[in-house]
Amino acid sequence: MISSDDREERTVDREEKPEQIKSPSMSSVISSASTGPQTQSFGRRLSDKIYALIWVLIALFTAKQTDTVSTVLSSPKPIRPLLHIAVTQIVMNFILMLYLGIFLPKVKGLKSSEAWNVYCPRVIPFMTVNGLVLIFTLTRSLWPVYGFWTPFILGIEFMGLLFSSNFIPCF
Repeated sequence: MISSDDREERTVDREEKPEQIKSPSMSSVISSASTGPQTQSFGRRLSDKIYALIWVLIALFTAKQTDTVSTVLSSPKPIRPLLHIAVTQIVMNFILMLYLGIFLPKVKGLKSSEAWNVYCPRVIPFMTVNGLVLIFTLTRSLWPVYGFWTPFILGIEFMGLLFSSNFIPCF
């Protein structure tokens, strides 16, 4: 027969086991997952720069072969009203990105991006919807020029633009 002392001892053991298995705190998980430039090895940073350079060179090669710049600026083939709407959307997203990335941290002193949900809660959803509409209007405006290849060309150009930010020094 099991005495009441044994039962109490077993329940105490069950209660102590979860305490013995400690999960890492959120701050330790975040700090260990940090991949900022200070925590990365030289080889990793060099590898990132090489991949970024490859994407930028592919984007430049694609722009040169498809004559993207002169097509967008002066060719009569694109649908101009949609192209103007797309350029307006790019400018709006760029201004909002400057607002979130430079004005709030440097002028207002909001260093954490978590403050965006409190200080300006509608900016990120607006930029997302604006970006999706931008993709469709830009693709549709350039479809008469490049046809089926338009999404691929724009995707390569976008990746080159995105990876070119690796060469902007942090301030």
